[in-house]
Formats: sequence, structure tokens, C-alpha cells
Amino acid sequence: MEGQHPCPYCAEPIRLEAIKCRHCGEMMPGQVRPPAPEGSPAAKDEEHLRNLSLAYTIISILTGLMGCMFIVHLVIGIVSIVSPGSMSNGRSGNAPPAFFGWLFAGIGGAALLGFWTIAGLMFAAGRCIKRRRRYTFCLIASGASCLIMPFGTALGIISFVILNRPSVKALFPPPARPL
Repeated sequence: MEGQHPCPYCAEPIRLEAIKCRHCGEMMPGQVRPPAPEGSPAAKDEEHLRNLSLAYTIISILTGLMGCMFIVHLVIGIVSIVSPGSMSNGRSGNAPPAFFGWLFAGIGGAALLGFWTIAGLMFAAGRCIKRRRRYTFCLIASGASCLIMPFGTALGIISFVILNRPSVKALFPPPARPL
């Protein structure tokens, strides 16, 4: 064990000059990953992940804004529930049935919640890709983004292609081992 010391993260023996543990994949304290030479496949992977992170951020914001259109449905439903007479243009006996308000509010609320949830997942996935963390979560968010047509679907498919490359998969640390 001469010339070796235990890894501060997994306690496995590693070389003194090591900048990354070969067992757990963690960088040693005070060490940063050296940049890949320009034009190499590793540099292209880094560029693809940078662009993917940016795309997730932009499309998540657009998805959240697109979900805001369902606020109108939610408001119409609530107004119809609270004050059905206001929906009849001042004519008595012409108010919509009660289920109309509940239907509008339910569908509007569910759609709003769905869009904002997917937008949040996509935003978090962009941050995780940028930090090279939570590989499985990034794949799940890629699948969820496929529900948002057409840009989310394109982003999800491109994400699956990029994230499933063995060279990109190696940039993410391995999942934590259970104790």
C-alpha cells in the first residue's frame, strides 16, 4: 500500500497522485476535471451536454408559459361555480349547469398542474445535466419532456440519444451504493 491512501468518499485505496477515485468516481478534494482537448470526442460530449442543459432550461420556461393559458379555464370554471348568474349575460334562467364550472375548473387545474410539473422536471433535469448528477432522473425527465409537442418531444429524443452514449454515461458519477 505504499504510495496509496484511502479515498475520502469510499475508503478504497487509491494512488497519492490520483485526482479521481477509480472505485467511486468522485474527484478528490481540491481537484477539478482537466478539460478535454479541443476536437476530441470528449470535448464534443461536453459541448452536447452544455447545449442540452441550455435547451432544457429554455424549453422548460416555454412549457411553463404555455401552461399559463389554462389559468383562463380555471378562472372561468371558478366564476361559473361561485356566480353562475354572471355567465348568462344578464338573462335569468340561462345560467350554465353546475357541472360546467366543475368540469372547466378541473380540466384547467389539471392541465395547469401537469404543464408546470413537466416544466419543473425539465428545469431540474437541465441543472442536473449541467452538474453531471442524477443520470436516471435525467432519463426520466427526458421521457416526460416527450409529452410536450413538438419541441419537448424533439428534446426528449435528442436527450435519449446523447445520454445513452457510453462516453456520456461515464461523465456522470455512479449511483450511491446502499449501506
